[in-house]
Amino acid sequence: MHNLLITSCITPSAEFTKLQDKELRISGLLDTIRWAIRINYFKTIIVCDGSSFELNESLIKEFQGNNHNFFFCSFHNDYHNVARYGKGLGEVEIIDYAVSKYRNFLMPGFVKLTSKYIVTNHKVFLTCLYGRFKASAWGRLKPYSIDSRVFYVATDFWELTSPHIKNLIDDNAGIYLEHVLNNYLIVSKINYLTVLAPNISGLSGSTGIKFIELSNTKLLYRHFRQFVLYVFCAILRLIDTKVSISLFLYFHFLVFHNIF
Repeated sequence: MHNLLITSCITPSAEFTKLQDKELRISGLLDTIRWAIRINYFKTIIVCDGSSFELNESLIKEFQGNNHNFFFCSFHNDYHNVARYGKGLGEVEIIDYAVSKYRNFLMPGFVKLTSKYIVTNHKVFLTCLYGRFKASAWGRLKPYSIDSRVFYVATDFWELTSPHIKNLIDDNAGIYLEHVLNNYLIVSKINYLTVLAPNISGLSGSTGIKFIELSNTKLLYRHFRQFVLYVFCAILRLIDTKVSISLFLYFHFLVFHNIF
């Protein structure tokens, strides 16, 4: 069983956020929480909102159960910086706040899921989430962007990663959280790609578009694209490792024979 962190921003300040309807955002958040409880997969469910939204006490009591821990917290993120640099920065701030407040409950790692979404193939996809970081990605033979709607991250790895990525995000320049995280993971040589893709449905806060569950045919195609990315990147890592080992052995051969 995993821990789950649901990130929320009922009253967004970032530009490029099409969905401004507060009631729709609240309804989408409640849908995500109820889905997370219904599938009975998570031992801890934490909801963190970055716009000082307060969840009704009666709802908090409703969401608490015998088979899981449930916590809700909210704070007001850096309004001006999030408005200037975008929703990705707000997302990082929300994760940082939740980790600082509930670190023990989020150890050793957690699934991060953006509110208003559910993962309909959770029985398959959630088993792919482990290690330091796992996510699906977009790209042909090389990933250029992770799917930041849902990913798994080890708590201590997030604490090391966050300071390196938050100041690089700039939505106005087209540099989104998805790109920054993807590039950081590649440079860090983290094997972060999942073998399968998630089947996500729900409402996008960024675009206002409603995503519906993919048909079996479309999901199979997404799985295929994800698997190709996974295999290709695995081959590149293997080549990189063999080249590094070969250069290491060659250098020591030269030193041993006093060529240097």
